[in-house]
Amino acid sequence: MAKQRVNKAAQIRKTIEQLGAGARPREVIAALAAKRIKVTPSQVSNEKAALGGSTGGRKRAKDEISMDTLIEVKKLVDRFGLENAQTAMDALSRLL
Repeated sequence: MAKQRVNKAAQIRKTIEQLGAGARPREVIAALAAKRIKVTPSQVSNEKAALGGSTGGRKRAKDEISMDTLIEVKKLVDRFGLENAQTAMDALSRLL
């Protein structure tokens, strides 16, 4: 008897719909492995992107540092030296 082929992309999409759009690739892979379907993280990520789901990626910091702040910090480092400026910043962070 011939081995029946599985449409992996369809299975990935079905599993993502069951687990939710926020499901991580490793969760999808584990769910499919239980069904004896082997897929790679890139296959899962590609299908999530095609469905419009979150593919993860790097998130931006909510409190971005402005250029003016960086210039002021550079002036502080130029004035006191890097090591002394770091020590001062550590002490200030403990106070806050």
